[in-house]
Amino acid sequence: AGTTASIMTGCQQALQKNRCVLIYPEGTRSEKLLPFRRGAAVLGQQTGLPLHPVVIHGAADILPRMQPLWKVRPGTITLQFLPTIPTDDGSDSETITSQLRSTIEAELETGAEINNQPAQPPPTDVIDALQPSDPAGIFYTLLASGLTAGGIALSIQESWLAWACGQLLLAITMIQWWAILHEAGHKTLFRSRGMNRWVAHLAGFWSLIPGDCWRLVHARHHYWTGWQDRDMTTETLVPRQLKGYERLVINSCWLLWIPMFATLYRLNNYWNYPRLRKQFADSADQRLLRNNIVIYGISYIAIAVALGPMLTLKLLGAAIFITLALQDLLVLSQHTHIPMELAEEREIRPFTPAQQEVFTRSLQFPAWFSRLILLNLDAHGLHHMYPRVPGYRLHALQERDTLNTVPWWAWVIGARSTPGTVLLFQNRDQTGFYY
Repeated sequence: AGTTASIMTGCQQALQKNRCVLIYPEGTRSEKLLPFRRGAAVLGQQTGLPLHPVVIHGAADILPRMQPLWKVRPGTITLQFLPTIPTDDGSDSETITSQLRSTIEAELETGAEINNQPAQPPPTDVIDALQPSDPAGIFYTLLASGLTAGGIALSIQESWLAWACGQLLLAITMIQWWAILHEAGHKTLFRSRGMNRWVAHLAGFWSLIPGDCWRLVHARHHYWTGWQDRDMTTETLVPRQLKGYERLVINSCWLLWIPMFATLYRLNNYWNYPRLRKQFADSADQRLLRNNIVIYGISYIAIAVALGPMLTLKLLGAAIFITLALQDLLVLSQHTHIPMELAEEREIRPFTPAQQEVFTRSLQFPAWFSRLILLNLDAHGLHHMYPRVPGYRLHALQERDTLNTVPWWAWVIGARSTPGTVLLFQNRDQTGFYY
């Protein structure tokens, strides 16, 4: 420890005594190389000694990023020594540092093992056995219906404590309805196609998302995942120069837990008919989308008129705000702040389900919450790899953490400590924030 000058002096003295100096110019377990610092190059220039690049393999297999020390696994770490880089050829420190980084990067790109390599896919017969189940679909639908009824019953009570518990229960249940909508939209909640369709409408009602709009848009999302400007749900977050008022609004809402993103996510992707009409050229799809939006909208207005504004606000106001605030974090966790590709005007091919793992983040919740409330929607990387496997069966394939898997609390802390504009419009390669 000490000042930069004293550290450099100590390293230089060690080299003059024919000792080795080991320098980590950036993170040792980063998923991708970060910008290198110039200390090693400066020492090489001062002493005239060459640099010896070393690539570390296997560290993430023994202790994955964001995992506590008690989860260390048995394994092997391999050090690969690359050809030396001269420092006495007149190159400046930045050039030497760039050469050092590119040498290591080239080795990683030749096929060497890197942190968190994707696992081998399970046997086909195992995947084929994980089919939708009507009893399972009925169980989740009845569970959500019962919790919804309980939340409403508590919310109409005069006791403020009962009301608060009811609103919190409704907020959590609306998240569950969203997970059910997701499952029914994939036609994996029930074996019956008709049951999936009807429950998708019921779940969509409680999720504030028209069911058929969800089904079509979400299918398009899976098709284009990884191409940020082709995926309807991510194209609005393509990096761009933000105006001053945009930065102010986004950062303020994110700081104050105002659920702007979950709200705009719904309005822009599932309620914005002019945008949907441009995305779906088929006249039958356009008619389906338009009718869905109109029917859902009339239903919400009719209920609000029948109950009156005060009772509607009492029964649903706080619950909707809470669920949207929580869903801000859930929705953004899935693909935000992860490096993606830009198609721009090029002719490109969609990424396969297996390739989509690298563009997807998974969260780790307690098993009971993940399976009962989220239907394993938090295992989002696994879901993108096997989109036809029912979510409530995904844990049978969870032999290891998929890429970009973090504990839910680590995501919440990391995301909430980051300005909204940085979280939304940049990625971890630019910021170094690996959550």
